[in-house]
Amino acid sequence: MDNPLPHITILYPLCPSYSGSTLLSLLLGSQQGIYGAGELFIFSKHPERIDALQEGLCSCNQKRYQDCDFWTKTNALISEKYGLTLEQLNVEAEDKETFLLHNSVLLEAISAISQNTIIVDNSKIVSRFVQLQQAGFNVIPIVLYREPQAVVHSWVKRQYDWWDVAHYYPSFYKEVVKYANTQDTLTIRYEALVKNPIEELQKILQQIDIPINSIDLNWQQQTYHHLKGNPMRFQKDSTISISNDWKNRISLRQQFWIVLLAFPVKMHRYWFYLFWERFVVLFTWKRY
Repeated sequence: MDNPLPHITILYPLCPSYSGSTLLSLLLGSQQGIYGAGELFIFSKHPERIDALQEGLCSCNQKRYQDCDFWTKTNALISEKYGLTLEQLNVEAEDKETFLLHNSVLLEAISAISQNTIIVDNSKIVSRFVQLQQAGFNVIPIVLYREPQAVVHSWVKRQYDWWDVAHYYPSFYKEVVKYANTQDTLTIRYEALVKNPIEELQKILQQIDIPINSIDLNWQQQTYHHLKGNPMRFQKDSTISISNDWKNRISLRQQFWIVLLAFPVKMHRYWFYLFWERFVVLFTWKRY
């Protein structure tokens, strides 16, 4: 399918929530020519997205998006050119024509207002990536990995059941391998990104022809209009570090099962996911 917006490239992180995608988006958005807009699937008719859009805050001074200069200008441009508003968009539409139109409208407006041709869409979900790809957009997947124990711990802190999340973690990457394993796919590890951000960013920038000799890590000094994501998007300090709280808060038995269930992620082969799912059934007849 022809690319509807050949002048725009979409960088699309793929990972479960609480894996560090907000940090990756902020760091990428600090580089020349790249704009991090947050989780763009928020402009959708899904009930959860509608609530998040109405209640969420833009990262600029923690304003509602309706009160943000950037999103006000974006809305005005969309209204002027297409007779639509941000609230009317449905970027997750099942109808192919609507999906193509509404995403084209949104991406083109963001590019025009920000004056950047590379946009980071931090929506993360695999189904949206597949839709964008099938619609012909130039979308580059960035698969972000974080230690499964750390991801599970982050979910548990928000009252999720560790066992459910331990199963969700590999199932997410199983989808990635099945639907987003392309020649352009980039892989980044969260722990490596925190320890060596310049080196990890270079891997991405080299593929999209962005100069790597002027990498900017001071993302807190810039004004962002990042919708949804980790509260770190509001902080004014760009200091980053790895938290190992999970080592003291997740039992050794839980850690064993988390690592066991997540083992196929290291193999990165779809057939191995299928094999391992059947294999672990032999050991998970009783819930631990």
